[in-house]
Amino acid sequence: MTSGFVIVSEPEKLKYPYIESLKSFLPICDELIAVCNSIEKFQDGSVEKIKREVPEIKIVGGLFDYPKMGWMSQGVMRTNGYYASTGDIVLMFDADDILHENMIDILRDKINKFSESGEYYAFWRRYKFRQREHWTLQCKYPGIFNKKIMGNNFNFYGAYLAEGNWSMIPEKHRRGIDLDFYLYGYERLWEDKKTLEYNLLNSKLVNFPEGAVNKDLTDKEYIENWVNGTRMKIGNEGQYMSINEQPKIIQEKLKSITKEQFGFDNFKGVEL
Repeated sequence: MTSGFVIVSEPEKLKYPYIESLKSFLPICDELIAVCNSIEKFQDGSVEKIKREVPEIKIVGGLFDYPKMGWMSQGVMRTNGYYASTGDIVLMFDADDILHENMIDILRDKINKFSESGEYYAFWRRYKFRQREHWTLQCKYPGIFNKKIMGNNFNFYGAYLAEGNWSMIPEKHRRGIDLDFYLYGYERLWEDKKTLEYNLLNSKLVNFPEGAVNKDLTDKEYIENWVNGTRMKIGNEGQYMSINEQPKIIQEKLKSITKEQFGFDNFKGVEL
């Protein structure tokens, strides 16, 4: 049995393709879980939308508050999702990750082989889209766990309070294995300037806490640095993939991107 889980906090406000993400994993998962933020001020109608549009989903609660909890937010949510999963194999993915319909059988075969391998966990790879038809490669993204071996003797309170607590795994298995399988990631493509600012400044609180070297960056400098860095990465490393080559479930949403949204051309010519 294969379980899958995703953590969800303000996906409507942050314009994540979370419904498409969940639906894309339904064919591969016998059990699919959304770990939803239970804090009242972060409610945005997403829980009700999940229940309405993806009724097969099991919903569990969690606490996600970057300003107050930092990376611990992700650790709590991920640990809740892992503990709630009852399958022998557990898939962890993000609310912007899409599983391509043409790759379902390939993934199923890889999961079966991983289950029999005796390994504890494996990595995804990801086509990380920052424009609707341009991506860069993200490697070694932990997301496949052999719960048949690990049981509940595992959590995500590792060194950064969000990654796996690898010290709970026998040393010879801590490196994990590369599943050599690609998800499609669509974080921030539909964000307008206001949403991008909100999202980035929340992450600034985590990446540059009090006492950090770069904590004195102004909010404007932080946003400009991030956007310029993204533009540079796309310019230096970006690869082209047409919308029609991408997962069918996301194509219409990609076609809807306008100049006012980050995924069109990363706000080229727009004052930040």
